[in-house]
Amino acid sequence: MIVFVIALFPSLIVTGLCNSEFKAMSSKGLAAAKPINFSYSKKEMEDVDAFIAEIKKCRKDYYLKEYYRVDNLIPIQTQIARIHWLYENKFISESDAQFIIDELETQRIIKGL
Repeated sequence: MIVFVIALFPSLIVTGLCNSEFKAMSSKGLAAAKPINFSYSKKEMEDVDAFIAEIKKCRKDYYLKEYYRVDNLIPIQTQIARIHWLYENKFISESDAQFIIDELETQRIIKGL
């Protein structure tokens, strides 16, 4: 019995020291072609949420800058499809979509396409 207790004592110490290494970590991720996963512990939650919000804001700003405009070199139907995509993904409101589509239709009528 004494030998068993002596053998068990070091294993309990090692288990206690290594316990923090084997704790389950929560994570939060962004789905994409190349997904990004973040460690989501209590002390990192605010930073991770703020960083993810900033990524989403930058993505929205990029899409709006790139696709929410009238471009004379791109076919009008392609531009209208892009506006529909922006609206479906909730990057723009219905009134914004209708405004730019009206602008595109006006341009199409003026050019006689």
